[in-house]
Amino acid sequence: MKASALLASTIGMQRYGLTDRRVYITYTVTTAGAKILGDDGVTGSFRTGAAEAATAAAPMRSVEYHGVARCRYGVRVRRSVADNELETLSEEELNGARGLRVLRAPGNRLRSLPAALLGTPRLQALDLGGNLLAALPAAALPPLAALHTLVLRRNRIAYIDERAFINTPALRVLRLEDNLLTELPAAVYRLPLLEDLSVARNRVERVSAGLRECARLARLDLRANPLTALAARALDHLPRLHTLELSDARGLRELPALAGAARLRTLRADRARLASLPRALCRHAPQLRALLVGRSVHCPLLLPIAHCPYTRREVHVVQAK
Repeated sequence: MKASALLASTIGMQRYGLTDRRVYITYTVTTAGAKILGDDGVTGSFRTGAAEAATAAAPMRSVEYHGVARCRYGVRVRRSVADNELETLSEEELNGARGLRVLRAPGNRLRSLPAALLGTPRLQALDLGGNLLAALPAAALPPLAALHTLVLRRNRIAYIDERAFINTPALRVLRLEDNLLTELPAAVYRLPLLEDLSVARNRVERVSAGLRECARLARLDLRANPLTALAARALDHLPRLHTLELSDARGLRELPALAGAARLRTLRADRARLASLPRALCRHAPQLRALLVGRSVHCPLLLPIAHCPYTRREVHVVQAK
């Protein structure tokens, strides 16, 4: 069975802002997998599911690409080796991938960051979620000046050295959900271009005031962490912050001041143990539009926020159960 289709893995490039190149392929599905021979010189192979391989009459589906795309001019834009049993990713497997921009390797058994990344100087997005990483030492990644998205969720990371991201200063998106961190890593404070940070569902108790160094931070997700030692000024001076997620912070009894959060529009702090809200919240966050808190916050404390004199609109306040 032959068909022309957009390579499934290239569709995801839009998430990373890489829409400048799309590869169309022609492939033949067999019981052993599929062979690719494209009109633009792309060759390679990928595995198919049993259902697709067993019946030629089955409708063609988008299949995740598991091989290496070789282009006529030696340019590899994106590669996925997701959901395999890889324990290492060798230089041989990435040989000739200097043009690689997106590498997805979630759902494997990697215990350290692949040394082969040294041969991918143009890499812009790296997904190593769902592996067995336990720590990020100093200079954990090789020099990757173009890397802007790093996904490390669902690992076992309990320690991140302060200089872990010293070779990736252009990071804008950092995903660390579902790890074992007990404090917000100081390494984050060395990323001045960071815009989206998620450390949800860890064991974070301590957050210091160093986040002010991330002046471009627009979204911060600290959901499902204890946050028992959230510094009073930890979230001050974040002028571009528009979304703050603090839901399920069981140890959080008081919100930080949020001074300078002039663009904050959404604040979620339900299922926490808040007893009060900052008196100057609506003054510090005049663009606040949605506030979600728990029943532990007394209604009289919400009235000055719902009818904030510093904003032209009423704030939509919801008390969750």
